[in-house]
Amino acid sequence: MEYGCTIAVAAMPQEQPQAINLRDADRWHQTFNSGRESLAGVKVNHKSVVGYPAFWRGVNLLANGVSGLPIDVFEREGEADRVIAKQHPAQKLIRRLASPIQHARQFQKTMQGHALIFGNGFAWIERAGPMNTGKPVAMWVMDPQQMLVRFIDGELWYCTAICGEQKKLPGRDVLHIAGLSHDGIVGYSALDTFREALGLGIAAQQFGSRFFGQGANMGGLLMVPGHFDEEKIRNTMAAWGKMAEGMQNSHKVALLQDGAKFIPTSIDPNAGQFNETRDFEVRAVIANILGVP
Repeated sequence: MEYGCTIAVAAMPQEQPQAINLRDADRWHQTFNSGRESLAGVKVNHKSVVGYPAFWRGVNLLANGVSGLPIDVFEREGEADRVIAKQHPAQKLIRRLASPIQHARQFQKTMQGHALIFGNGFAWIERAGPMNTGKPVAMWVMDPQQMLVRFIDGELWYCTAICGEQKKLPGRDVLHIAGLSHDGIVGYSALDTFREALGLGIAAQQFGSRFFGQGANMGGLLMVPGHFDEEKIRNTMAAWGKMAEGMQNSHKVALLQDGAKFIPTSIDPNAGQFNETRDFEVRAVIANILGVP
């Protein structure tokens, strides 16, 4: 292969890492993008967690805070004094424009957000000159879900896909912001480490949406005496759904004829401690995961 990296181990820590061929695009997508289902019955991936308001707020709070901190390149003057190295090529990248399309503050915010969600933030350092060997001229945010890290011949290498082409980048050309880590190199992904905790909160949110979308009416069994043919069953269920579902039909009175009975099978939100569950998820779980008040 052109870049000499035919086999790589997934960057996210796993109990039993499996080798993934860099040519296997389907495995890449399955491993990094789809998200596994939690025991609560919902998939936990980057799209579902950023749609969870408490998690979104916590990540935004921290990412905005970090991006607002002053960052400069310094150089020594004498034994103890230091001054800002205004002429250093990296100073422009971290203070003004990280790349032609991204301001330095937005770059820092994005990198910190990736580190909080995926455990790692990656950026390719573009350099001037032939073979990308000169001074840094831009930093480009990379997708942490499509980055594989290998330690080869005493050096870290980052394998990824750029514009559909697989690349092997040396560690000196990659800015890597890692969170808490098992090996000190690759950070733990919050999506993997806290899948069940996040899944419970997302499931509670989805339950609330479905509950009110059904007009705050619970599901159940519609029992009728005798035997209905298939057409009458379809007509009866359609009429019941039209009458009972939707916010516009909430709290309406139903008229059941011919001995029909409705037996609720759903758990009442109060009995299921729905509000308590959502409150606990926000106050305890998300606060503990992200370390915010």
